[in-house]
Amino acid sequence: MPVTKEAISIRLDTDVIAYFRATGPKYQTRINAVLRSYVDRVRDATPPTRRKRAG
Repeated sequence: MPVTKEAISIRLDTDVIAYFRATGPKYQTRINAVLRSYVDRVRDATPPTRRKRAG
């Protein structure tokens, strides 16, 4: 199932952008892959939180 993407504006350090641009076309896709990897690792390492019952 395709993932919907959203166009945003983000400020990144100049050297970070230069690094990814130097890797060639589709550098934004690679930036997304790095961020996805980070989110997946953090999400997997974080235990689920318990919700308090109202009352």
